[in-house]
Amino acid sequence: MNMNMDAVPKSGSSTDPLSLAMWLAQMLITWMFATGFITYYQRAWHRAYEKYRRDRFVSYSLRAGMLVIGIAVGIGMHMVGWMVFTDATGLMFHNLGLFVLTLTLLDKDSSIFEYLIRVVAVLEVWMMHHAGYYDRPQFWISLAALGLSVIIFRLFSDRIRNHVGPHILAYGFVGVAFWTMLPKYSAGLHMTPMIAIQALAMYMGMTIVTAIFLHNEHVEEKRIAAVAQEAHFDTLTNAKSYAMYRQDIESKFDEAKRNHTPLSLAVIDI
Repeated sequence: MNMNMDAVPKSGSSTDPLSLAMWLAQMLITWMFATGFITYYQRAWHRAYEKYRRDRFVSYSLRAGMLVIGIAVGIGMHMVGWMVFTDATGLMFHNLGLFVLTLTLLDKDSSIFEYLIRVVAVLEVWMMHHAGYYDRPQFWISLAALGLSVIIFRLFSDRIRNHVGPHILAYGFVGVAFWTMLPKYSAGLHMTPMIAIQALAMYMGMTIVTAIFLHNEHVEEKRIAAVAQEAHFDTLTNAKSYAMYRQDIESKFDEAKRNHTPLSLAVIDI
């Protein structure tokens, strides 16, 4: 993956920021996209890492699909912002691309290989926006900030994903490093302080909405798990209910048949 971008903006590019109405409209669209993307992405994650975790072929196929689609959508959004728009109208697409590529870094249980591929995709887009200006100190400062961020995401993904404050701080840091360090001409954009402020505010809006959404999802998952615990386990002994034992046994026998492995069942009455 290597994108060569012309540092000089396209003919007709404008330094005018978005009007208030356009900025609010783009903000609303990014919020809707963020919540929708999270919903469908988490469903795919559940299938890949939980529902089909015992079927390695299906699980790995789904994980590979999530990896490819996430990168394709993220880079595709950036390319639309660069190729289609010649003014600040493209801010929304650049923010959506950055959102998709960085949010997927929080995937639970992803391998280091999957993680590094996602990091490379973020790095490509990062460098695309600084193309032709790699000698600027701001580029190297922003690159160091990105490196620090990806390390923190890997080490503290659960805390960042499920808690509003850490999530906003972590992704706010990425947004500031990205939008405040760009050169004057960046991927078709003619950057001005006002355009940078509008872009960063849009990204922070997505970050806040995402943090609240993921936190609420986490609280709901814990509530459902607690209800399931009460329904399927004895409160005094913590023993499984008959229905749960039967489900486990049927699952084990089905897995043994599918993999052609021997299976024995011993029953001890104490």
